[in-house]
Amino acid sequence: MVQAYWLGNKPITSALERLSFKRKGSRSPLLTALIALMLIIMFIYFSLLLGLNYYSYQTLGILVEEPLLGLFVASALSF
Repeated sequence: MVQAYWLGNKPITSALERLSFKRKGSRSPLLTALIALMLIIMFIYFSLLLGLNYYSYQTLGILVEEPLLGLFVASALSF
C-alpha cells in the first residue's frame, strides 16, 4: 500500500516541479554557461572585497595598538 502510494503520487518529483522555473523555450547552453561564469566571477569579486575590507579593519586595529579591534569591528558591522 505504501509502495503504491509512493509510486502513484511521486511527492518529491511533484514538489520539485512546483519549485522549478521551467519555461517552454529553455535557455541555450551558451547562455547558461555565460550566466554560470558571471556568477562565479561575482562570487570571487565579492570574496576579494570582503577580504580586503577585513584586512583594512585589521590594519586599523594594529595602528591603534588593538590587534583584535578589526575582528570586533567586522563582527559588529556584520550584524
